[in-house]
Amino acid sequence: MNVVFLDEAEADVFEALAYYEEHGRRGSAFLAELQRVTDFVRQYPFGGVELCPGVRRFRLDRFPYGVGYEVRGDSIRILAVLNVQRDPESWMSRLKRRASP
Repeated sequence: MNVVFLDEAEADVFEALAYYEEHGRRGSAFLAELQRVTDFVRQYPFGGVELCPGVRRFRLDRFPYGVGYEVRGDSIRILAVLNVQRDPESWMSRLKRRASP
């Protein structure tokens, strides 16, 4: 399956990476974990928890982040990479807004 990060999701990744680099943590470890999750989702696209119809989330290990995505045909669209400790309503509204109709 093809995995596509929406622009907003890419911005999320850069924001998280900057945070970890700024606070003395290894941003490379965050990117490696994100790659592991992306590879898992590619192999098992329906393995994430369904948050709302058609939108799933898979959590990273060692980092408080989740990858929100949808499966569209033979593609996986990464909608967001967000801190799961944020307000759940902000997560849901953003994922619903970005999901395809």
